[in-house]
Amino acid sequence: MADTPRPASAEQAVLGAMLLSRTSIEAAVRIIGTDPKSFTGTAHQLLYASLLRLHEKGEPVDAISVNEDLVAREEAEEVGGALYLYQLTEVSDTRNVERHAREVVFSPAPVTSPHGQWMGDALHEYLDLLEGPGRALRPNAVTGFKELDELTVGLEPGTLTVISGRPSVGKSMLLGNIACSSALRHAIPTVWIEQESSRRNVLDRVFSAEARIPRHLMRLGMMTDADWGRIAVQMGRVATSPLLIHAGVRVDTEQVRQLAQESGANLVAVDGLQHLKPHRERETREREVSDITRDLKDIALELQVPVVATAHLNRVPLQRFDSSPTLDDLRESDLIAHLADTVILIERPDLRDPGSPRAGEADLIVAKHRHGPAQTLAVAFQGHYSRFVDMATPEQVEAHYRRVEAAGRRSRTEGEQE
Repeated sequence: MADTPRPASAEQAVLGAMLLSRTSIEAAVRIIGTDPKSFTGTAHQLLYASLLRLHEKGEPVDAISVNEDLVAREEAEEVGGALYLYQLTEVSDTRNVERHAREVVFSPAPVTSPHGQWMGDALHEYLDLLEGPGRALRPNAVTGFKELDELTVGLEPGTLTVISGRPSVGKSMLLGNIACSSALRHAIPTVWIEQESSRRNVLDRVFSAEARIPRHLMRLGMMTDADWGRIAVQMGRVATSPLLIHAGVRVDTEQVRQLAQESGANLVAVDGLQHLKPHRERETREREVSDITRDLKDIALELQVPVVATAHLNRVPLQRFDSSPTLDDLRESDLIAHLADTVILIERPDLRDPGSPRAGEADLIVAKHRHGPAQTLAVAFQGHYSRFVDMATPEQVEAHYRRVEAAGRRSRTEGEQE
């Protein structure tokens, strides 16, 4: 074929669609016009002219009639023959003729910045993501909480999520649960930075949650043989998980970046945003925390990983009539709420009122969600196991009671037989 045009492109999508549908011809002409020179390469120009001729005459327009027209004008060989016409119908896109026609008319200049992209190019990638999220190169990290993951679509690359709440509400615990969910259950490489706890304490929390052993029994050395058995069952899974623990020492944001880069992590979990060492001295603490927050957001964007960090709340909520936490209660910097893509505030009713009928429950208040609605989600708090878990559904509760009743009947039957 002489003067070959651009490879598989908008031009081919338009011409292929025109071979299949008169509606597509009309849509293309409205945007491109009747001048074949809008197309690159002689082959596509001749083909577009043939399509318009047949359409204007009211004759059938398909691969066969177009090929006959080109043969009669001794242009078929230059276009590529019947085989090329068939190939065009294979790459046609009748649903997006107008979009591809605009691309034919507009030839964007090259852009050198890796962060700059013409809308047409961006839309190709965007539509691929919309049509097939399961085909992404890597899955989003997940929190492990069904309703929260449905709301946020997991933890998306390039985002900063902040978890906050009053002291002892379980911020560090929730962060650890998220890190373990991604690494242990979904094999997502994860960096977990724990600045105020030793490696021993972190591992205690991991095995308490995974093996369902009360953490205080582990600390007291009072585990039973059954407890040791559950640890042995979990040991292999934990040992082979892609989880990097960095514990027992304060770090700055450059060290966070280095750990994320060296490990190839797809999730970075940082316990204690306000405990990170400032990268540079500032005249006020508020500006230091603002710099730290901005650095974490930059890490997320530049490395294309989700970053999850815990942050402290002011004690003001306790003095209000409604003491539920809000975005305004984040301590030391307003920029935390401004830069974060998602802010999750933890509220436990039994901390305010030990006699609350919701004892053992917690609310995950999604107070800010840049990519969706804000919402409050209820989960179960199992502090003795160092974990939050999804609330049991009515079906699960009913199934549990059926198992208990069945076990009771078996026990009574065995007692009668004895």
